[in-house]
Amino acid sequence: MIPNPFTQSDFDRRLLEIISQASLQQIPADDIRMTNLLSGIGIDSLAFMEMIVCIEDEFKITVADEDLAMERFDTVEALRSYVASRMNGV
Repeated sequence: MIPNPFTQSDFDRRLLEIISQASLQQIPADDIRMTNLLSGIGIDSLAFMEMIVCIEDEFKITVADEDLAMERFDTVEALRSYVASRMNGV
């Protein structure tokens, strides 16, 4: 469940746009699927950190230091689930 002010589709769209902007391969947001590996769409360690900063700003969350490992977010869906849980205060 995604809290307001985002609807589910707005949340997904915005998250995919942020991932697209961070992608070194410049993959359009419409071409990114939840099953994509972040590493497979051009997210390296530097792009990952830049993407996390954008996600924190956009969704008003804080990613815990102990969670800042790319291995934790191997797929787009894993990242999506984490961000949604942080928005819900988990």
